[in-house]
Amino acid sequence: TARILAPPVYWIGLKEHPYVDIYVYERLNRQMGMSVAQFLDETRPDFVITDARIATERRVERLLYNELDARAQRQLVVRHKNYGDVAVSRLPW
Repeated sequence: TARILAPPVYWIGLKEHPYVDIYVYERLNRQMGMSVAQFLDETRPDFVITDARIATERRVERLLYNELDARAQRQLVVRHKNYGDVAVSRLPW
């Protein structure tokens, strides 16, 4: 079963999969000083879902999204009327 890293809004449709809320990284970074690389190595998501609603100017989230862009291979992008571009990317473990 594929492991998913995504905003909580997508969980209900993917509840059969191991699922990590993408916002967990911010908390782990703040409380434990966890780096993006450590977070991804710990959670080892197979797929990452991002959308325009989670785009932010906050430094900690930019770090995560930059690392995901560098590591992940985009598989699909669809336009959603409320969430903008929704991208599904795969991480090559």
